[in-house]
Amino acid sequence: MKKWINNPEYPDKATIDDFIVFLNQAILPGDTAEVTGGEPTLHSDLLILLDYLKERNVKTILRTNGIKLGEWRKKYPNMIVVLAKHDSSDEYMEKRKSYLLPHDVVLDSISEEQKQKKENIPEFICKEDTFKIHPYDSQFFVTNDGKVRFSPCSEIYAGNIHTREYNYTPLICKDIEKCSFLLGAWNLAARIVAGYSSSWTQRTLNK
Repeated sequence: MKKWINNPEYPDKATIDDFIVFLNQAILPGDTAEVTGGEPTLHSDLLILLDYLKERNVKTILRTNGIKLGEWRKKYPNMIVVLAKHDSSDEYMEKRKSYLLPHDVVLDSISEEQKQKKENIPEFICKEDTFKIHPYDSQFFVTNDGKVRFSPCSEIYAGNIHTREYNYTPLICKDIEKCSFLLGAWNLAARIVAGYSSSWTQRTLNK
């Protein structure tokens, strides 16, 4: 629970300007950014953020139920859309699928083997075409009130984007190379590269 609401010195919600100032310091061309929520397409400034990530040559993942997915999606070939059905109708899904690009992902359902077994414990199912190791050595997860965490499953904070003060300590996890969150992002981001280019993959892993 927040200790205050709408305090001008510590805003209740982060603005798009806050995020861009943070990203200018935290992200490099070729990095991967995952935009999720809640429902990210409801954010009034989503396209400003997507334009910024495209201009910075950032591989982008957008997780959405597609409520405001539109023709604008096709402006962002650097992005993978992960469209999840949830409780949406088949008619609704067919309309949203018409906006997707070939490398996007549609989750019409979740198999029993992939369903979360325990609360707050991520599940990751490795398939034959799934990378077993990711190239990331750090990641940041920003909550809507501006807190910067090392990952969704970590309570270790790295500052707040409102204060413009961040701690860039590398993500520490004994199983970081097998982290479900990072492996998921890595495998999705790799789909942007046509045919899982082996030269691009090797170049990225060797960074």
